[in-house]
Amino acid sequence: MRTFKTNVLATDLCDIKGFFRLAPTNGSLTITTTNSALNMAQRLVPPWVTVTNANYIGASGAKGIFTGGHGAGLPIEAGVILSSGLANDAVDSNTIGNQGFPNFTDSDVDLDSLVGSDVKNDASVLEFNISSTNSFFLEFKYIYASEEYPNYINTFNDPMGIFVTTNQSGTNWIITTNNNIAVVPGTTNVSVSVATINGGFENGNGVVIAPANPQFYVDNFDPILSSVISNAAPSAVFNIQFDGMTILLKTKYWIQANVTTHIKIGVEDYADAGFDSAVFIKNWETDSCSQNH
Repeated sequence: MRTFKTNVLATDLCDIKGFFRLAPTNGSLTITTTNSALNMAQRLVPPWVTVTNANYIGASGAKGIFTGGHGAGLPIEAGVILSSGLANDAVDSNTIGNQGFPNFTDSDVDLDSLVGSDVKNDASVLEFNISSTNSFFLEFKYIYASEEYPNYINTFNDPMGIFVTTNQSGTNWIITTNNNIAVVPGTTNVSVSVATINGGFENGNGVVIAPANPQFYVDNFDPILSSVISNAAPSAVFNIQFDGMTILLKTKYWIQANVTTHIKIGVEDYADAGFDSAVFIKNWETDSCSQNH
């Protein structure tokens, strides 16, 4: 919930119960970019799970561990950030409508498959394997945020993905678009991106681009163009640089006991290397909302 004076942040609500946190958005994210791939991966899974073959592909400054999310207004206090630019560019209030940093790194073939045929680049990808002696639901809670909001939602469709697979061909993991579990709620195959969750926009010449799944979109103001949804922010609301983001999204996958499972999480730029996007993934926590051992 939001008023013009104070954010009322309902953090990590379960399906049935939860708690409310009432506080102003006056804190700031802290991001460290020196963590290993193994350290990042271990934060995203239960402590009883064995993590192997953790690998990060992308610019070293494009990934990190963040804390201070609640103070910045986010429904995630701490976790892993992957960015198509610099992870630390997410820090502080939204003062720039076109924040972007070209890393001049390659795209990722699996992220490429989620969007159109234009050029892709600056992929930031974390991959790892997990195994467990018991079966459980592995749940990811995440926010997708982008500087492409709101004015480039129909042309610069930066993709993100959370791929989970148990299929291999030799030593290679088999990944298809069907393995992406980061999809728009209520769909089975519509991947989360700028184009699939947004608040629409008006281009200044009377042309209106209609919103797409706006119930999952949260505006953070853009100084040039505005979303057309009724609750578009009149000024920056959250203490992060991105112009817009999704609500806290959740997805889960049933992990079979004693079966090695491959996980791949990433984000990249589409059509250019500017106007960055990022995904914030919450640290795993054991609570009454999660099914665990």
